[in-house]
Amino acid sequence: MRFYQKMKKLQRKVASLLKTELKELYTITIRGIQIEISIPSTDFETRLGLLLQRIQQIIEAYFPSRQDDLLILIRDTGNRYANTFKIWKS
Repeated sequence: MRFYQKMKKLQRKVASLLKTELKELYTITIRGIQIEISIPSTDFETRLGLLLQRIQQIIEAYFPSRQDDLLILIRDTGNRYANTFKIWKS
């Protein structure tokens, strides 16, 4: 149980940070063991790679030593596309 609580605490901190850093009109929520980011379909099709890099850089800068993996799901608001990626603990 303690492991799950530590993981949820890290998720909350990361989700809050992403809401602050990603000033675009993205919806960021926590669902189960993953952070979910909903973005417009046009951004998914044209900016996904840049967004993934930006998220990785933000997390590395603010949480350089993590004891838990982070699972992040990015989906478009029309629910046509989804991409899940993991940021490994360091």
